[in-house]
Amino acid sequence: MSFSQQQQEQLSSIVEREVQRRSDTDHLKLLSIGFYIQSGISLLASLYGLLYIFLGMMGGTGSRPGDPFPMAIFVGMGIAIFAGGLLMAALNLMAGRSLTRKQNLTLIQILAGLSCLNVPYGTALGVLTFMVLGRPTVKALFEGRDPYGPPPPGTPGAPEEGNWYRSQGGGF
Repeated sequence: MSFSQQQQEQLSSIVEREVQRRSDTDHLKLLSIGFYIQSGISLLASLYGLLYIFLGMMGGTGSRPGDPFPMAIFVGMGIAIFAGGLLMAALNLMAGRSLTRKQNLTLIQILAGLSCLNVPYGTALGVLTFMVLGRPTVKALFEGRDPYGPPPPGTPGAPEEGNWYRSQGGGF
């Protein structure tokens, strides 16, 4: 059984679109998992803030006895580290959920940039996020459009010519 040139081109087009769709879906899923892991790392790092708070409350700073200033610095630093870690954990969790829902592109891009500061894991996560989100097909997914287009006319299951465009909001 042999295929005509037109049939081979149609089949090739269908296969290319399906490969791109699967690639985009898999990469967004992996990035989502990466942001969940980054969230866990941020949560664990925030626990260092509790250590500073504890040291400040105990007063073991080595300064003059009865001087409250160094203790207040430790407690303040501990609160800032703990609150910052919790905030980053929550934002990374939101970014992971947003990737699976294909929403909040700006939030994801901001957190990808901030992740680049966490060497080496966060840097890899941030750079790969920018690479995946830079694809036109992924941008279209976040905009709610079908980036893969209709199947070529004449293939089984393809809409009649012109109907796909109208179903996407186009037409007169």
